[in-house]
Amino acid sequence: MGVPFWGIYLSITGKGLRFEKEITPEYRVQIATYSIMARYAPLQVIRNLGVFEKEISSSDSELKVNDSLSISNWDIKNVWYISENDKEITLKITDGTNTLIKNFQKKEDN
Repeated sequence: MGVPFWGIYLSITGKGLRFEKEITPEYRVQIATYSIMARYAPLQVIRNLGVFEKEISSSDSELKVNDSLSISNWDIKNVWYISENDKEITLKITDGTNTLIKNFQKKEDN
């Protein structure tokens, strides 16, 4: 019975954020885990719209560096903004030892 209340607590207090960084004044990246029963941690790119925020992209899976190496969302140490266009945003992601430059597709309603 306490499971829903734990999820509400994690989302209201911000304790569910594993990683958060403002990459530009307009965008920030976060990894949020609001579940106590699963190891679900999506990497989200959030657009700041003043008082409101909007998720423009999300990645649920590990980030592939090559066929045999990937960066887990749980291991991300730093993220940098590279560029963007109408359809995608490019970020540089590192876990301390491996570095990846990845294009994230923007959601259609942006």
